[in-house]
Parts: sequence; structure tokens; C-alpha cells
Amino acid sequence: MKRQALMILTTLSFLVMLTATSVYAQSSTDLVANIPFEFVIGNRTFPAGEYTFTYRFTHVIQIQSQDRDTAMFVSTGPVEAKKTRNELVFHRYGDQYFLSRLWTEGDDAGRAVTMSSSERELIQARSGMARSSSEPQMVSITAHR
Repeated sequence: MKRQALMILTTLSFLVMLTATSVYAQSSTDLVANIPFEFVIGNRTFPAGEYTFTYRFTHVIQIQSQDRDTAMFVSTGPVEAKKTRNELVFHRYGDQYFLSRLWTEGDDAGRAVTMSSSERELIQARSGMARSSSEPQMVSITAHR
């Protein structure tokens, strides 16, 4: 009986700890940014506007427009570097922008968005041109919490 009570107490304590950690992580890692151009994540195009980027799990970020009409979950990978500001980094090819990285101030690692097939196709199509035309320009947008 004591062993069963101890197991239940241990399990409940663990669940409370996970819930508290999850709530803290979600509330402290929201980034909000006004993006002045249309951009692509994966194979989906988002219109210019204000967006919230929420870290849902270690490798998953939710992107949601301010009006909540547009939302998406995207898988990311770690990128190491300590940043001094919250920022989003986009790859720019002409007038097309692709979300590439998310940085949170003070963190030792950012999040990299996997390159989409549409971005890879664009690079391939441009590779026959001058070398500089197939390499992206980096465009940074400052975000806030």
C-alpha cells in the first residue's frame, strides 16, 4: 500500500513539474514581429503582417498571424550562437523571402527552419545565373516578447 501511494505521489509530482515547465517555456519564448513582406515557410506563403512565434516543444514552433487567420507548426533544428536581441532571419532571393532562423535574446542556441523544397528549387533555377544570384541575402527582423 505504501509503495502504491509513493508511486502515485511521484507520478503526480512529475506531471506537475512538466506542466509548470511547459507553461513557463511557452510564456517566456513567444516572439512577436511585424514582417513587412510576404514570406514562405515550408511550402506555404504568408502575407505581410504581425506574427507570433511560439516555441511549443523543443523542436516545434507555432507561427500564427495576429488576426489568427493563418497558423502553422514547423519543425526546427538547433543553431548555436549567443544573440543579444530577439530576431528572425530570412533568406531573400529577389522579392521572395524564406524564414531561415529564429533567435531569442540571451539563449545560447537559436532555431533553424529546414530549407523547403520551393527554396531549393529556386536556388537550383538561379544556379545557372551568376554565382551571387543563387546565394541568398540575409534579412533580419527584430522581434519582441
